[in-house]
Amino acid sequence: MIKTSKSTVVAWIAGGLFLAGLAVSHTSEGTRRRAGDHARPAVATAGVDAWRPELADDGAEPVVTDGLHAATVRYYNPATGYSATYSLEVEVEDGDVTTIYFPRGGRLDGSHISPTELDADGTADVYDDEGREYQVEVEQ
Repeated sequence: MIKTSKSTVVAWIAGGLFLAGLAVSHTSEGTRRRAGDHARPAVATAGVDAWRPELADDGAEPVVTDGLHAATVRYYNPATGYSATYSLEVEVEDGDVTTIYFPRGGRLDGSHISPTELDADGTADVYDDEGREYQVEVEQ
């Protein structure tokens, strides 16, 4: 039988917990992601306000009014490394970007993106269902 002291056992447990903590990280969106998970960040959902108070609805008026707005959209596809900048129109509802319209009639709406809140500068990082990023900057 191998003899170990209590302090050795505690050190092993603490080391294991530390390593387990390294395997899970929090993204800038406040969602949990396991190490090695390169999929798009998950969208923050209900219940997040309990541990991210800055996401709570403070009752303030949205920075950008509801409706259709001109925007500069910086596109990035992490799978290919391709990026481009476009002048597009976006739909805003309750301070969230809900739809991105393309010139030839295409659009990204609720079937491809989740409503994303505009920050105080009128910008939002929107991710589609394929992990592509659209940095939206509404012209004010």
